[in-house]
Amino acid sequence: MINMEESKFLIWVKSILGNEKLIKAMLYGVMLLLFGLYVMNRVAVIYTTNIELTTGESNNMWNILKVLNGEMLYTNPENAPYEIFQYAPLSQYIYVGVAKLFSALDYLSLYKLYRFVNLLFNCIVALVCYNFARKHCVSVVNSLICGFVGLLLLGNLCWYVRADVFSVCFSVIACVMAYYSLQQNGYILISVFFTIMAFCAKQDAIQLFAIIPVALFMIKKYRLGLVYFFMSVVICALIFISLWLYYGDVYVDSVIKGVSMSPSITFAFGVFNRYLQLYNFLPIAIVVISLLAILKSTDQNEVFLAMLVLGTFIFAIGTSMKPGGGPSYFTLANILGVLLIILFMRRFPHKKISSALVVVWAFYFYSGMMFHYTSQSFDFNPEGYENAKNVAEKLRQVLPEDFKLYTTDNYLKLELAKNTILPNAEYYPVTPFDMQNAVDDSFYIYGDVNSDWLFIKMLRKDKIHEIDTINGLKLYAYGE
Repeated sequence: MINMEESKFLIWVKSILGNEKLIKAMLYGVMLLLFGLYVMNRVAVIYTTNIELTTGESNNMWNILKVLNGEMLYTNPENAPYEIFQYAPLSQYIYVGVAKLFSALDYLSLYKLYRFVNLLFNCIVALVCYNFARKHCVSVVNSLICGFVGLLLLGNLCWYVRADVFSVCFSVIACVMAYYSLQQNGYILISVFFTIMAFCAKQDAIQLFAIIPVALFMIKKYRLGLVYFFMSVVICALIFISLWLYYGDVYVDSVIKGVSMSPSITFAFGVFNRYLQLYNFLPIAIVVISLLAILKSTDQNEVFLAMLVLGTFIFAIGTSMKPGGGPSYFTLANILGVLLIILFMRRFPHKKISSALVVVWAFYFYSGMMFHYTSQSFDFNPEGYENAKNVAEKLRQVLPEDFKLYTTDNYLKLELAKNTILPNAEYYPVTPFDMQNAVDDSFYIYGDVNSDWLFIKMLRKDKIHEIDTINGLKLYAYGE
């Protein structure tokens, strides 16, 4: 009896597996469900009042508010307000321009606006992946799935108020345009343009200056490689010098010294381990396919794209050695890896490709979602926002008009953006900047003066004087 039931079950399983249309319908249904979950999560990200969904988000918003208040984008990190803005300027120019365009100055309104703008730039990456798949004769449905894979594999840093969203978007376009230049040389100029945009958004795009020309040289496209290299390097050098002349030495200090941190191989191992845990076999798959393409393939398109994947992958490993690195550093390599897999899809028999690849994509979806769908997105935390407004009003009543305040409360930091100092004090311990001027300064402290924060530990205890208690936390005066 048991054997008969087992036999019927096996027959039923085989009948299901043999029905390609049914399998495709089931898997496409799963895709739609996952897409719905993704959209729900992104809407939650836009409307949440949580202002620190990832490290540094409130720091970047503080810098934007500083610029909107009429101050320079880059200021001396060793003088008040003691801020380190360590990125290239384009992302902040875009954010400030959007704020002025929509006349939005309240920081919560800006968060909603910017997270929506980031979603639009993420969708551009998805569109690039979709278009790439269609150009390589992948069906419309599977091309849409490829686009969604590209969207989902964007690291969480591309969701929030950070430079990464623009740098990754422009870098992906630059790489794809360089790939298209193999068929039509004029695309190399578009690649140069977006490389410059990526570099002006975040310094890590400097990797493209080497990776793209080397990949072109590998397939003996020497002229394209030289054109790309010299145009990109010369124009970016001119832009760098122009910004140096405009902002002065504080620009160089911020974007070079600000990211000059002692590397750690141990830290890099930790980052790579998290990357493997989050994305399962994807890292192994793209590296293996890249090596096979470079060593065995006779298709120059595959070799070129494989070189880009391997180059960005190695660069991500190198940069993950600095403190603050994470799995999102591999975002560009992940997306280019998906494009390389699209090329390899042509090797499969046409009738079997749909179901097999949809299964693979589904696994990628699941892997990426486990990384992105965190409870933080749904932590609206309205109490933090309301409490900061209340405390800010009371502080304005009891302190001088031009008071300087240090606090570790991110909401209060943004609510009093004109008055707060050391918005990213946590960066100083891993950079070459000296905090002595801040230690010798006079200001107010709201919060715990016995915390483990390095800056608090550096303060002279005999210069700290309690003056009030507001909403359960003490207010101190620091100075002579």
